[in-house]
Amino acid sequence: MQSALYDLIEPSSSFFAGKKLIICGTLVDEQLLKLAANTARTQVIVDNYLCASRMAALMGQKISAAPEQSFDYKHLSVYYSSLDRALPYIEPADVLLTILDKSKSQNQKILKLLSQKIALGGLIFTAGANDSGGKSASTLLKEFGDPQKSAVRRKCTLFGVTLERYAATYQKMQEISFKCRGFEIKLMQDEAVFSKGRVDEGSAMLIDALSRKRPPAKTALDLGCGCGVVGLSLKRLGLENVLSTDISAAALALTAQNAQLNALPIEVKSADMLQGLGKFDLIAVNPPFHQGTSIEREAAKNMIKEAPKHLNEGGNLFLVGNSFLGYEEQLKEQFASVVCLEKTSRFCVYQAR
Repeated sequence: MQSALYDLIEPSSSFFAGKKLIICGTLVDEQLLKLAANTARTQVIVDNYLCASRMAALMGQKISAAPEQSFDYKHLSVYYSSLDRALPYIEPADVLLTILDKSKSQNQKILKLLSQKIALGGLIFTAGANDSGGKSASTLLKEFGDPQKSAVRRKCTLFGVTLERYAATYQKMQEISFKCRGFEIKLMQDEAVFSKGRVDEGSAMLIDALSRKRPPAKTALDLGCGCGVVGLSLKRLGLENVLSTDISAAALALTAQNAQLNALPIEVKSADMLQGLGKFDLIAVNPPFHQGTSIEREAAKNMIKEAPKHLNEGGNLFLVGNSFLGYEEQLKEQFASVVCLEKTSRFCVYQAR
């Protein structure tokens, strides 16, 4: 069965025929590579490691755990990368197709930066689920011209606009500082990764708990690293070897940038949760599943189930999560000792061993 987004966009693919196409945004569907079939040239920027892996396989190639990679097949190029890192390599094109994110600021960033690769008179399309901004995307496109609704299908909407003018210059987010119990971490920000202007409450609670407990450990995993603040804090607390992993190329790029900014050497690599990873003395995780959907709950449950296999003897899992998600019961099924270290009306930090 074809995906909802592909079903939405494919009938309009005549707009791409013989043209140079850029595809970017929240790509989780490798079927979108089919849109390149009749184009003169297609460049795809994909942030999701699993989607990039499947795209590479369709192109007869294999992805590694490196946080930044590219693949070429005939007239098609796929960049597994953050937008900022890929941008210098993207060639001018005739059409931009943006797969919308739930974050309006992230969509604005993509449109403002990549529209610069499209000549006036070219086309810009947005595609997305109606509950993720697809239905109201015309407001994003008004900066560029007079947007028109091109298609509606399976609760998704496609808008298009002829590029008449360029939007105001994109302004990068400013550096912020995070302080906790005697140490400070400087952080660059990115709309794709960061709670704007601050470290999110859950991560701040997790770091505070780690700072108070300071468990004896040499090797640590910052699982789902985001901007990297948890792994960098662990390094600041004296852990010798810290590995930060994420499924998002943007998160990994930001973590590497923040590590350099703070002169804290950590290892950064792509991973789908714990798959392919070794054992550690400590695992710290702020699961990105707080919306509480069935898929997100299942991913968190699987991670908790696998975690003991990735801890050395005497190792600890530190997890922060929404109180209503029931992590405590799941942790007790897998670990002999589970302690709530810190709790608010929204979050709880657990230590499991």
